Amino acid sequence: MKKTGFQSILVLLCLLLQHSLYPAQEMSLADAVQNFASDKKGTRIAVFDFTNTDGTKTRYDGFIADTIIGELSRYKLTLLERKRLELLLKEQTLSQSGVIDSEKAVELGMLLPVDVLVSGSYTCFDDRLVINGRFINVSTGEIIYAFTSTLKNIPKEKDTSEKPEEQTCDAEWKAIKKALNNLRTKSSVQKAVAVAIQTPFAGKCGKIHYEVIYVFSRHDIYPEKYKRFLISTMNAIESPSKDTRTREIMRYFASDKKIDNDEWKSCVESLKRMKAFSLHVPLGYMLNNSHEDKSVVKKRADEIMRLAVEKIIGRPVSINAVDILFSMLYALKTWNLQKDMDNAEYVFSRYMHLIPDNDKYNEKGTKYLESIYYAEEKSRSTQKKIVDLIIAFFSSRNPSELLAEETADLLNSLDSRIHSSHQRDEVKKAAFKEDQSRINTSLQDLYCLALNIAINRGYTSLIEKRKLYVLTNGMQCPHAPSIAGLEADMRSRDWDRKLEAIELLSKIGKGAQPAQDTIITYLGQQGYGSKGGKLRSLCARTLGNIKTTNPKGITMLIESFPDYDQGVSHEAEEAIAKIGLPALPYLIDGLKHKHHAVRLRCAKALGNLGRRAQKAVPELEKIAAADQNPYVRKQARGAVQMIRNDY
Repeated sequence: MKKTGFQSILVLLCLLLQHSLYPAQEMSLADAVQNFASDKKGTRIAVFDFTNTDGTKTRYDGFIADTIIGELSRYKLTLLERKRLELLLKEQTLSQSGVIDSEKAVELGMLLPVDVLVSGSYTCFDDRLVINGRFINVSTGEIIYAFTSTLKNIPKEKDTSEKPEEQTCDAEWKAIKKALNNLRTKSSVQKAVAVAIQTPFAGKCGKIHYEVIYVFSRHDIYPEKYKRFLISTMNAIESPSKDTRTREIMRYFASDKKIDNDEWKSCVESLKRMKAFSLHVPLGYMLNNSHEDKSVVKKRADEIMRLAVEKIIGRPVSINAVDILFSMLYALKTWNLQKDMDNAEYVFSRYMHLIPDNDKYNEKGTKYLESIYYAEEKSRSTQKKIVDLIIAFFSSRNPSELLAEETADLLNSLDSRIHSSHQRDEVKKAAFKEDQSRINTSLQDLYCLALNIAINRGYTSLIEKRKLYVLTNGMQCPHAPSIAGLEADMRSRDWDRKLEAIELLSKIGKGAQPAQDTIITYLGQQGYGSKGGKLRSLCARTLGNIKTTNPKGITMLIESFPDYDQGVSHEAEEAIAKIGLPALPYLIDGLKHKHHAVRLRCAKALGNLGRRAQKAVPELEKIAAADQNPYVRKQARGAVQMIRNDY
């Protein structure tokens, strides 16, 4: 049988069974759809009728589908119209009812013009419906999103069709409802358990146990006798992957925030009989990563991986150990309210040797590592271990285009976080810078390969971006310019080379520091028409980005205040503002300059320094009273006010 469901690790934040894990929080269909659709612009979707878990058809089959379509229509998606879906299926003698599994989704994906299928089931409880839905990728068969929702105040289904006489469960329902209505004391709970276990958790009447589980977990009731009953039930389920009882029982076991040893053993036996289908869901319940002690989770993860390597997990054939590994990693990441990735880091580092070195699995591994790294990890020590793990995993693989591009993407993401205006936490920024530096050093060859790929494919903007990254971070790549090489280009007689070199230097911030002397030299060279003006303008900008403290450089910037060619004056003024306090004595000297434009801009710059420019007040007051230029006098008066009032 073709194995599916493990093609991607990070596709989305799993909200599967949020209602089940935390019964007090119920997700509406609108919220469930929003969680999936908000960032899926242009995705083509077909919604199938939902299926009643007791096998009978009701008006809710289509009602739930129509409700989901209505919610999806609020987003920028492409929905396959229901009548057209019905016609397309009729052409293939297929039905749009019944829960669709991964293999069926892939088959339908070859017939329908869609990217995603929506399918699921529901269970009727008097005046409410419990809905379990899934969004399935038709290319891979992967369940990319799943949800549980409850619709309340639903009128009972009126069924006027003639049916053969069926088993009625009125007596069982009446008895259990009466028992569940009073759970105030230990004896009343025991009575409810005694009533419940009289009915096997199987067949039509077994549905009462969904209600018992719902009520018990909602009110934190976990009787030992009922737990034994559920363990016995789960041990007898032959096909746990397709049986909703398995999920409900595991959910109940995990809802008290602890899987005890008896529950664990039963879950493991059930896992051995499962198929490679949404395995992260039972693993999420079993490992209970948000609540169990870390040492317990690690020990149990080791037990599962031992069984996986020994090929004991799975039916009708054993499930590939690496697929179980990724399912476990996904479960550890998703069922993680504390955002503590220590257990995930442990499992990945211990078993990454099982991951084949090919693009398919390398992509899974890198995407997973990036996702756990970028989570809001609370522990800096764990974050450092994950960075070590990223470096170790990438270094253990043969260099490839995929790994090169993943390295470039990872470093680009780190760079964006460091320079993001939204990230105001300087401690986090410092951590990102430290990690970026470690990755730059360890994975430099892969980044150089990424640059070479961009050059070979002619991606102009990407080439420049990656060259700038290499220069900014002091990396050495065969296909990237060096600071020394750019200095040599500035000295050449080729003006295109000169301008291209200084433009690159102007974009790399403090990375251009080694070329400072050459830049100062060319800032002072007058003439050469508009190209010379452009060169000087970029030289001034670069010195500002370096935040030069070189006396000659600062003096040269001040001397450039009257140079209006190609915006040199403006760039020099901006550069002095970036340099700040180190420019103070030179600006005070500039107030005596013979050119009024220098005096005016020096006064302006001193005013912008505020109280830090207190030493300049006497000289500013002199020119405010006696300067021959009225604009300079006005600017000097304003500067004194700004310094004294610290605007």
